[in-house]
Amino acid sequence: IVQEHLREEHRNCHNPVGLVPTFSLLHGHRHRCPARTLRNRSFTNVALRVQHREITHLSQSGGYDGRRLNSRFIHARSRWMKSYRMNEGVDNDDVDPYDYTGNMFTTARFYSPFGTRGTMQSSYSEKLLCGTLTGDVMCFNTMTCKRFAKWQLGASEITFIRTTPDGRCLITCDQESDSATLWQMNQEDQTKLPLNMIDFVGCHEIELDSTGRKLLGTHVPLKGYVNSAKVYDVATGKVLNHFCGQNQYLWQRSSFGPNDKLACVDGMLWDVRTRHAVHKFDKLSKCGFSAFHPAGNQLVINSAIWDLRTFKLFLTCKTFQESVIQFDPYGDVAYSYRVNNSRLPLPSQSHKGMTIHVTDALYYNTLATNNVERYIQDLCLDSFGEHFVVVTQKPHLDPNRVDESNTCRLYEIGRVKPDDDDSDIDEARSDSEDDDTESSSEDDSADEELDSDSVGGSYDSDINGYFIASSSESSAGQGFHDDVDNMGSESSNNGDDLLSVAGML
Repeated sequence: IVQEHLREEHRNCHNPVGLVPTFSLLHGHRHRCPARTLRNRSFTNVALRVQHREITHLSQSGGYDGRRLNSRFIHARSRWMKSYRMNEGVDNDDVDPYDYTGNMFTTARFYSPFGTRGTMQSSYSEKLLCGTLTGDVMCFNTMTCKRFAKWQLGASEITFIRTTPDGRCLITCDQESDSATLWQMNQEDQTKLPLNMIDFVGCHEIELDSTGRKLLGTHVPLKGYVNSAKVYDVATGKVLNHFCGQNQYLWQRSSFGPNDKLACVDGMLWDVRTRHAVHKFDKLSKCGFSAFHPAGNQLVINSAIWDLRTFKLFLTCKTFQESVIQFDPYGDVAYSYRVNNSRLPLPSQSHKGMTIHVTDALYYNTLATNNVERYIQDLCLDSFGEHFVVVTQKPHLDPNRVDESNTCRLYEIGRVKPDDDDSDIDEARSDSEDDDTESSSEDDSADEELDSDSVGGSYDSDINGYFIASSSESSAGQGFHDDVDNMGSESSNNGDDLLSVAGML
């Protein structure tokens, strides 16, 4: 019995070797063979990784697997930058910029105007589209937070906003009409009302493929069970495929695969080209939020992570429980949050619905946990992985109360709150002073105090042996020189160079 148990542990090793090390029978000591060491593998220490990149000039990421380690280091930090308001930038003197008049943000999406997607160098070139409770879609300047366009694109709450990759068209989903509408943007003057092109009837939730040619619309029956979805041709509005699931999830969100050949509807994997079901995954919970890994080899359904090559359960991630998942543009990090929506009355509307989890997309361990102290309605990342937007609503005893507690906030990835050693202290202080001088409302000061105290998040400083630059200059400099000497290189850098490590990544 003992031999079979040890042999089974040895078979489950990632890198089994012929000459096995000593086994341990103690509880909690799982057998693990030594991992393979690559000659050009990057350092887990961020300071050594940046220094090695400058010395060798072999790779921009500092060696094998360096880009993923850099993404882990960067995405584990975030800070609040700006807040968007309903009437910000309106030239009418009779309109109070802080008067919400019963309206609030419901969803947000970054938008790349036509002809600028291939030429943009930063996420500040993108525009921000925000849907409201009254059916309006507002377009903001990401840098100045000024609203330069407002369109009436629905009769009720805008639940989803999607844009085509070329920036020509905009698709909105209206809650009351239960339909999605395709709008053509005005390329000459973006402030004009978009042209209504096609209506997709029966779509409560929408998702576009990577090319923007196909639309996956999910239908929600009256009983609340999601069991069908249709694939539409965006250009003509014709129905290409119709999928009917069998798992009958209570809450579900369909998704396209990275290669646009597969789709996940109601916990089942479908082939978009042949209209046949490829595989039916086991139903492990009542929630069926799905998301494909950008690599295309894994599928996330609620907290279960399935291997698409074997259709077996690969791993279970507790942070994905009843959460909507969004991967960064490079597929190294996943952002997850619990939805607070009237259409999706999840049973766990507590403090867990106010948290943003940042998870490694390879080993699925938590990198950071950001508590925003408000219910999260939507989250969107930009196409550069530099910023993300969160639409939040402050909890009230009266669920029908709508006031200034609803906000749309922009966060910067890779920077922490002011006066932390991981960030540029002088620039952070200057930004903080500018925000204080421009702020003229008690709500702004309250939001800034709340975000600076809570959004810094919790970060495990021992992940992969990272060398945190917040240590003292003397100890950091001494440890840095010792490591460089051990590598056989002569360097005269001092400990002050560690403060610019995050910026050099």
